[in-house]
Amino acid sequence: MSTNGKTNGAKNLRQRMNDLPRLAEVLQGSDGFALHFVVYDAPETLKEITEQLSTTYKIPLQSFDLSKYEDPLQSLVKTLATAPEKSRFAITGLPEAVMPTPTDFRLDILENLNLRLFDMRRLNHTMIFFMPIDFLEYVREDASDMWEWRANLFMFQQMDQDRFRLAHYLVDHFANSDSAETHSKKHNLSAVYRALNIEYEDDNIDLVLKYNLMGKTAALHYRMGEYQESIDLLNQQMDLAMLIGNETFFPEILNNLGKLHEARGNYEEALTFMKQAATIGEKKLRGDNHPAKMIITANIGDVMSSLGELQDAYQHCRKALRMGENKLGMRHASLIPIIMKLGNVLRKQKRFDDALDYFRRALQIVESRLKIEHPYASFIMQNIGMTYYNQNKLEMARRYVYRTLEMAERTMGPEHPYMGLLLNDVGLTHFHTDNGDTALKYFNWAIDIRSQKVAPDDFTVGTIHSNIARVYQTQGKYQQAQDSFRKTLDIYKAKLSKAHPFLQQVQESIYTISEAMSAE
Repeated sequence: MSTNGKTNGAKNLRQRMNDLPRLAEVLQGSDGFALHFVVYDAPETLKEITEQLSTTYKIPLQSFDLSKYEDPLQSLVKTLATAPEKSRFAITGLPEAVMPTPTDFRLDILENLNLRLFDMRRLNHTMIFFMPIDFLEYVREDASDMWEWRANLFMFQQMDQDRFRLAHYLVDHFANSDSAETHSKKHNLSAVYRALNIEYEDDNIDLVLKYNLMGKTAALHYRMGEYQESIDLLNQQMDLAMLIGNETFFPEILNNLGKLHEARGNYEEALTFMKQAATIGEKKLRGDNHPAKMIITANIGDVMSSLGELQDAYQHCRKALRMGENKLGMRHASLIPIIMKLGNVLRKQKRFDDALDYFRRALQIVESRLKIEHPYASFIMQNIGMTYYNQNKLEMARRYVYRTLEMAERTMGPEHPYMGLLLNDVGLTHFHTDNGDTALKYFNWAIDIRSQKVAPDDFTVGTIHSNIARVYQTQGKYQQAQDSFRKTLDIYKAKLSKAHPFLQQVQESIYTISEAMSAE
């Protein structure tokens, strides 16, 4: 394959972002023993891979399902021994053979893979082990010799088949997760991406394939709360996109850079990136209701909401939702983050009943299109809880917010920056039920996470300092309250324009406390 994206411009981009051409090329050139691993994210993906290898590329494969045999490895070696020389075997069923039931784990099968490696090498066939992405970790740990002897690793994900590339546009921390996704699974996926990145260092790898992996790796770092790593990768991805010379990639990268700056509390910088994404998207993304335009528009609205520009935020989020409904229908899972952004704007506008209606609509889509265990369910319950908090239904608010803690920690890990936002919300529900000391515990916990994982001058850290100040103010500890408000002011001055109303609000709070201190 050529490494020059411009000379291959006539090729279908989706095909070039797929590992199938590379897999077919390797198999067509196979001559004797070779061991390959193919990982995928869904059973239908596996079916599509094998069908295309057979029909499109005309590569004959002999199928062998390990799960159908009492002694799968002995049966595999016997089959290899009687096969025509230099055959190609598609080997499936390893996860089912190792874990025939949820409580039965046959570690001996993985260990025996290592022991039988010499026998399989001697028989001089090409073997392709197909398995889900999550299972590869077991192979890497318990059949390490097999893993180290691999010739190639290939990965197939459904997100690469979407012609709109929706999954490649960052919209929040929960999109493109699955109901079983945990913090440890994200780390396992990161290891797969790292292994692929090493293979993609080959000069013969298509630049578009490298571009695609780089973007997916950046998105994973974002979901893991590793924002700087993600920004670094996105900047590299932009360099690669410019080398490829395809401007349709630019809105994606600019949107994602905007989301990363938003996550770090750099809202005005985030807005600049997102508006650039929207401008280029108008020229390069076809159709008024292109789903990528929907995401960019909603993200702009979300940042405007964080900056307090609520009317503009509402208009952007409402427009984005209408775009999505027109293009995708009323109950498409991709609408969930758009609905949530609109609901949060309504909550800030004190239109609480309207906000709750949107949050419940999002929850209904989760139940019908995803699973109730999906991380979005936790996110939605948190927002419902905070709406009750705004309505002064404090006990109900606390119940909802607490219910999200365990699920969020399982999905994200205890030190993810998002946990700082959630702990701040828990603190607020305690503060307004006269549990000031408990509120302070949660606020300080949130600051520790955000300061370490984002930055000490993170915008959210500034907001939490203002919440701490209000606790001290109600406790009559005016000097501590003033100190906390000044921390907020210092951070806001570095993040906002001089005329921003948030600055004026903090300055007024500092003045009020000064007056109270003078009166003592």
